[in-house]
Amino acid sequence: MKQMYFSVQWARFWHNRKNQAVAIAVLLISLIYCFYSVPGYQPNWPIDPVTTRATRDRRQADLDYARAHPFTPSMASAEYPEMIRNANAELAALKKRDYRAYATAARRQIVMIDQRIDVMGDQQRYFFPMSYYANDNPFALSDGHYGSQEISTRYRADAHYPGPVTAAVIEERTTLQTLQRTIAGGLTLAILLLAVFFANDLVTNDRRHRSVLQDIPLTPWAALNLKTALVWLATMGTVLGFSVILILATAFRYGFGNWGLPTTLYHLPPGKLTYFTTQPLCLYLLEWVGLAALLIWLFIRLTLLLSILFRNEYIALILAGGTIFSQTLYAASGIGAVKNWTTWALPTYFDIGKILNGYQKYLYQADVITLGRAVLLLGGALLGIEIITFIVTHQRHFSLVH
Repeated sequence: MKQMYFSVQWARFWHNRKNQAVAIAVLLISLIYCFYSVPGYQPNWPIDPVTTRATRDRRQADLDYARAHPFTPSMASAEYPEMIRNANAELAALKKRDYRAYATAARRQIVMIDQRIDVMGDQQRYFFPMSYYANDNPFALSDGHYGSQEISTRYRADAHYPGPVTAAVIEERTTLQTLQRTIAGGLTLAILLLAVFFANDLVTNDRRHRSVLQDIPLTPWAALNLKTALVWLATMGTVLGFSVILILATAFRYGFGNWGLPTTLYHLPPGKLTYFTTQPLCLYLLEWVGLAALLIWLFIRLTLLLSILFRNEYIALILAGGTIFSQTLYAASGIGAVKNWTTWALPTYFDIGKILNGYQKYLYQADVITLGRAVLLLGGALLGIEIITFIVTHQRHFSLVH
């Protein structure tokens, strides 16, 4: 009977015009993103021999002038020789297409410039890439320091990586690296919203088939579990479809990548030797899949519970959808160091891509925002929702079909 009920619900689910519209919208957005936005991606620290050569030549000219006028105060004589050597090493490596050597030389240059920029200062002799200063970003220096530390750590790992290292690997353009960047960019929140859209009318639509469903010998709890599994499978299937489109858009152009490629994890000083450590890309993706599966189930159950309590699909959609983005009500740079409760707030852990790479630690300035705490809070929230749902559905005379 459960299999028959699931089959009927599955057929009804995909015949629902709202779900068809959502699926088509997701398909179009995926195609636009994968075939238009992804190829247009520009890293903050791109491989750019033209700019590298022009910067080197300008510094060489300044150095020659400083040497010709030794009594004129200048920083060129002390700092530019090493920068010029690093630039020459970068250009030589690019000419040979030796991207390990390029990563080593570029890392030395990035670290040297980063060490000479005072994050708390007003005057600058050197600048981070201009993308950090876009839109009058008030945290440009801090973001630039974060970015330079992140990329220098990854470049060091790339230089020692035993597998093939290409330009696409350096710029994180391969399929697996693009997926990781997309996850860190907020993919999880979009997937949760998709699950809410799929689930919001799954209970209320049963009213249209009241006479049929009332005769099915299933408890409300069992029926609700099957509905949850249906939406979970539909959502995960949509994620798989997005991944296939991403592979088709990137694998032939940039390469699929390797599961062992290094990705970075931020740690908040003090008490750490470095800001960043590295971990295999496969570990990041596996952790994300596990947490995403848990979060999707949580939001499906929440949406169904709201549908039962309010008997209205639109209220369920608004409340569950609003919960996904409720972090925006309090999130701000450094708030975790001022308001400790924000590091325990459940919405802080919804964007799990940023939890896994440590960006939430940087944003909140709180080293306690970890994978372990995310599992604890999300698991506890799911347990609470399950208990409430169990109590509601086991009340005497309760029925999903009113």
